[in-house]
Amino acid sequence: MFNTVSGKKVAILGFSFKKDTGDTRETPAIDICKGLLGDKAKLSIYDPQPMSPTNVKQVSVVWDAYTPTKDAHAVCILTEWEEFKKLDYKKIYDNMQKPAFIIDGRNVVDVEKLREIGFIVYAW
Repeated sequence: MFNTVSGKKVAILGFSFKKDTGDTRETPAIDICKGLLGDKAKLSIYDPQPMSPTNVKQVSVVWDAYTPTKDAHAVCILTEWEEFKKLDYKKIYDNMQKPAFIIDGRNVVDVEKLREIGFIVYAW
């Protein structure tokens, strides 16, 4: 992302520790989000399990997977929810800033398919 996330919107898909749970204790998402906030990114978080709103100015919690990706510079997939495999990534790409990045920390997406759409993808 051109060596900085400062001032950039990052969509976080999945905050819980693992799919099919609302448990956020010891979730890697906490450290990742803290690091992004420390670098002055703006975060918009969606998890299929209801989350409490936050009073952190640079963070919004939203109720569907498409809202956080609108005008985002990057999408980080941090929980392996089945829902994330079925998203309309072309729609997401069309609504993002360009270049559009996807960071898949759970190997949820089809990397080649997303690259064909136009995303810059990092997955592990």
